[in-house]
Amino acid sequence: MENELAVMRTEQAAMKSNIETVRTEQAAMRTEQATIKSNLETVRSEQAAMRSEQVAMKSSLTSVQESLFRVEKALATLTSTLAPTEILDLTNDISTTLSNPPSPTDSTGNNKRSNLAILADNQASYNHTLKKVKKEKDDISRSLEALEDAEACIMCLDVKRSVLFLPCCHLVCCGECSETVDDCPMCRGVIGSRKTVFM
Repeated sequence: MENELAVMRTEQAAMKSNIETVRTEQAAMRTEQATIKSNLETVRSEQAAMRSEQVAMKSSLTSVQESLFRVEKALATLTSTLAPTEILDLTNDISTTLSNPPSPTDSTGNNKRSNLAILADNQASYNHTLKKVKKEKDDISRSLEALEDAEACIMCLDVKRSVLFLPCCHLVCCGECSETVDDCPMCRGVIGSRKTVFM
């Protein structure tokens, strides 16, 4: 009888130990779930910030393109009001004025040279502005391309990233490519599970 009681006490102690182990594992799982939720929220916040930045950059690019269009239209209007010979003479006069600034001689000559100098300054200012606008347009286009690349799957470089690897929490692959790997391509950690993220 005493042996049976001792066996029962041993079994009870083992069961208590198992229950404690299960509780510990449940607590660890709850902590891990909270961490995953926190990481998902961080990813969503970063994606929202990237989308806002893309919208702002697209708006800026549109504004620059509109400004460039207005400048080009104004230049086209200016050249269309002049005869071909006047455009050629004007171009030659501007080139001459820029290379050899004239010295005033008489009132009529001074007036003509002054107008040519103003026109030459305006042309130089326009060229400088046009180059600056084109450079800003190119910079914005490169930034937009970089943002689009940052959202692309690092394996196929085509489809958007949509699968979160756990436990490392890296979001680097699309759904199709994620099924072809056992280790995270970013950190080489073993993939425990995969979660689809909708963006």
